[in-house]
Amino acid sequence: MMSDKTINYIARPPPSAKVNLAATPASLTKNAKVEKMLGAVTEAAVQLATEQLSGEKQVTIDGALETLSSRHTYRDDSQVQKATQYVYEQLRTMGLTASYANWTVEYGANRSPTAM
Repeated sequence: MMSDKTINYIARPPPSAKVNLAATPASLTKNAKVEKMLGAVTEAAVQLATEQLSGEKQVTIDGALETLSSRHTYRDDSQVQKATQYVYEQLRTMGLTASYANWTVEYGANRSPTAM
């Protein structure tokens, strides 16, 4: 059974990162958008997102219900463009400025949603 308990995530710098010891918790400022997003991370929310991105449940993309049956970039029946649009729309819903980062490899090209 899933619970609505908040999942706490603590980011740690990689071992090679230089840590600024002067940046103590008292000198750090919380970002309200990040705090809001972290507060929305629950076991139920992660389960729903997994079900939506795996095609188990439908999602709304550009106002239409869609089933994301495949996100494999190089399959003919892939819905990767719709999946990236879905993530883009979700980022905008969170109040972020979303855009796409286009990329190319020897097998083809695609895009990844990014946000600030």
